[in-house]
Amino acid sequence: MRASDGFRRRVEENVVGRFLECGDPQYGFARIYCDQCRHGFILAFSCKARYFCPSCHQKRVLAYGEWVEANVLAPVPHRQYVFTVPRLLRSPIPRKLLESSFRKAVLDLLRGEGLVSDLVAERMLAWRHTGFSVHNSVRVHARDAAGRRRLVQYMLRAPISLEKMSYKPVSGIVIYRSRMHKTLKRNFQIMSGADWLVQLCSHIPDRFEQLVRYAGWYSNRSRGKRRHAGAKPAEIALGEVDEREALRVRSTWARLIHKVYEVDPLECPKCKGPMRVIALIDDKAVIRKILTHLGLWALQTAAGKGPGPPAPDPPEASAPILTYHPVPDIA
Repeated sequence: MRASDGFRRRVEENVVGRFLECGDPQYGFARIYCDQCRHGFILAFSCKARYFCPSCHQKRVLAYGEWVEANVLAPVPHRQYVFTVPRLLRSPIPRKLLESSFRKAVLDLLRGEGLVSDLVAERMLAWRHTGFSVHNSVRVHARDAAGRRRLVQYMLRAPISLEKMSYKPVSGIVIYRSRMHKTLKRNFQIMSGADWLVQLCSHIPDRFEQLVRYAGWYSNRSRGKRRHAGAKPAEIALGEVDEREALRVRSTWARLIHKVYEVDPLECPKCKGPMRVIALIDDKAVIRKILTHLGLWALQTAAGKGPGPPAPDPPEASAPILTYHPVPDIA
């Protein structure tokens, strides 16, 4: 999206449109019911947008971390490597550049493509602080399953932190605070709301774009060969994870909601008994009928008939509205 002429890509428009409907029961919901005390409430569908909706992306991060830990990673020590390039070169760069001679390979490619001149490349090679770096101090021990999950979740982390962001609605200004910048000599950035959306939308991946690749022992080919050979998962073969643990780490939407919002959507708030999903509602006519009955449908002004009745009061605490998020396809 550009501040002046709208969205740059169709995927940005789709993601933002879905985000505006996220958590709104008027666009669909699940009905949750307790068989013991007959208490029930609704859970609004979520948008499941990647890298834009904070809650939906966080649930995706949690699900992905648990899936990789349970199905890909072996219970052996791991080390994290982080490659960084200077801000001057942070334009779209092919992924094949992550080679041993990282710095030279990047500059040679950009110079060959005419994206930087020979003079700029030579000056950057002469910099005392090049902007290129490799960080590998993060280590995860063999028996640290939680550490492996956190490491995988870091790879899909959100591009922003809501705790560092503040919005001034009167002026339409976004203030983002971070660590002190050595060159700018400040720890914040101020921009208009439109420019902020431009920056945020640039992180939305294209549809079907692959953001994580597996190589070596974890490559799809290697894992496929081991499966065809009848090999057991590394975690069970090495005796590090028992069957109960393997079942526990399987992702479910209810547990993800519990992690993100610290509330269990399948625990009855009245009797603390188990609840279950009895229906998924997406028909517009049925949605309006149910929400009107519950007093949750905001009536719009009828054309040519004057203003309609005022919007109903918020629902009582006994009928909370949470966000429904099915397990994403992360395989």
